[in-house]
Amino acid sequence: MNRALAALLLVSISLPAWAQEAEETPPQTPDDELSDFLDSLRLDCEGEECDRDNAPPPSDEEAEAEDAAETVEQAETQATAQAEPDETPALEDDASPAPAAPADTAASTLSPATPLLDSTAYLEARGDNLSEVLELVWSIDVISPSGEPLGESRTRRLFMAPDFVRDESSAETHLYDFFAGRHLQIDAEAGTYRNLAFEADVRRRLDTYLGLSRQGTLDIIPLGPDTGFERFWLEAAMGLRRAPVDLDYTYADATLSVHRDGDGEILSARFEVPDLPEANESDPQDNPLEDSSETTPDVDGITLADAASPVDLENGESVVFDPTRGAAPITLDFDSGANPVDYPDSLPATQAQAELFRRWMRHALPIHPDALSRLRGAPSIPVEFSYFVVSPESPEGRLEVWTLVSSDVREPGFRLEPDLAVTPPGPDLLSDIILPAAVEASTARPPTEGVMMDIIADFRARRDFARAYLTAFQEISHKGPCPPPGPNSQRPICDETAAIIASGLGNSAFETVFGAVNLIGGGSGERILEALEPYLAEETLAGAAARTIVANELLAWASRDPEGAPEDVDPYRLIAEAIAIDPYALANYRYFGNAMLTLRNPVSAWAAFDAARSVPHSAPSPFIAQLDDLDRRLRTLAPEFFLPR
Repeated sequence: MNRALAALLLVSISLPAWAQEAEETPPQTPDDELSDFLDSLRLDCEGEECDRDNAPPPSDEEAEAEDAAETVEQAETQATAQAEPDETPALEDDASPAPAAPADTAASTLSPATPLLDSTAYLEARGDNLSEVLELVWSIDVISPSGEPLGESRTRRLFMAPDFVRDESSAETHLYDFFAGRHLQIDAEAGTYRNLAFEADVRRRLDTYLGLSRQGTLDIIPLGPDTGFERFWLEAAMGLRRAPVDLDYTYADATLSVHRDGDGEILSARFEVPDLPEANESDPQDNPLEDSSETTPDVDGITLADAASPVDLENGESVVFDPTRGAAPITLDFDSGANPVDYPDSLPATQAQAELFRRWMRHALPIHPDALSRLRGAPSIPVEFSYFVVSPESPEGRLEVWTLVSSDVREPGFRLEPDLAVTPPGPDLLSDIILPAAVEASTARPPTEGVMMDIIADFRARRDFARAYLTAFQEISHKGPCPPPGPNSQRPICDETAAIIASGLGNSAFETVFGAVNLIGGGSGERILEALEPYLAEETLAGAAARTIVANELLAWASRDPEGAPEDVDPYRLIAEAIAIDPYALANYRYFGNAMLTLRNPVSAWAAFDAARSVPHSAPSPFIAQLDDLDRRLRTLAPEFFLPR
């Protein structure tokens, strides 16, 4: 193999398939078999060794290289260790000092999304609320379709400010922080809380809706062999729907009534409006509801087609819509083509309260989006409202009636108890390895490119080209794909990789690794695992790169052949260990989050994504940009779960 060919191969393999921003529509994965297999991988490998004692014995040349690597590992550990902001990571005595961090390295600052914040730190990161808080006490009655009360009345207490709603019942407490886009689930007795992203909840609803309705195509959602309920009620529970539903409504005498053919009244709301002008009863037939699914409105520069089109799992989303199966996108604008309710004029302050209340309802109550949209522009928070529900728990339906008992103004302040410990979501790998690594990294300065260059140079000096190459490969997880070779590439490590390849030709250990990397994305997971397994136990940047490559190949292998991939190597643990070794390689947080999305666990996925955002990184980061784009798509797809930005 000559040097020119080596340089060409460098360009072709510097970015593996699972690290690319794919543009084509990927095939869907077999959900049940894949999920069961991946779950078994996660559970069957608990120890750090993960049965790696079965690795093939190294050759004499590999053993010599590993011995040499031990002398480098201490220097590398020091070089990549977290340092105080005014310190420079240490190197071996004979290594040159690392240059100062580049000016574009973003300083880490706490945000409400920072992992593992207790409630006191959350409030410090968020800032307090300076507006008065409105306390609303509601009495709730549940009534059967025949008019019989179901159980006793219960009480629900809400604390509302311009940017949050705290929702208290006898069973649980939720705090919807619209300012930060976070849902806090509070257990005051246990002294804990969970901190979840709004986007994770929207994604969970989307996965549930699309899964149960087969991409929104089933009209009847099966509950069993002989029973089911209409998709309309699933759309009400999830707050998402595929296409507009034609609902009749009237507004007269300060009361809104929304009807559905065959079900009667599904939503009503009564308001107290002082000096109510002559009631004006609207006839929705004057402006029939158009099917807005045929339009693609542009919101914040993104079209509906962009927001809802199928995209690649490896780039942050599962396949949401598959046009080949006849699924239409979820409609972006709930009011597109609809005749709005002609509410009377009211005070802007009370209308703003009503709109925040409506957005809280979107999170907390199972009301269909097209019915809830009729409350947009309401003059005030209703003094009474009711809605009809059909669900697995109430297959015959039930009516919930909310009556406002009291409304009082309270002192300002964000209603979050201090000193609550956070309960991390998801698997132990997330709470025990990934999030702590991100938190530790968030307080330090990331290693510079010069540090990695020194490590590579040390390996090259010892003629350990395999580890030099894997260390260089690790940079892809920091900065993304290498640009085309040239004088303006501004990526010295990418340029160095060509020299490593040229120098390593003829070295058996290097050629084994190089050949394995060249197989990435080609369905050769077994050969890649065999070639890189000797490096999977190393606590080095080379070991981190090997873990990332093998983990992604195992996940791809499992998606193709759930029964064929090995069960004694855990891809989730490999990614977590890669993060622990090099927490500044942001791509690995994305890989772990993507794996959680395939398991329909968006809460854990967003915990990993939030962890990535908390780590200092060079701006702009392609991986953070991908995560931000994913958030933006979900905000565009389901805007009523958020406050406008």
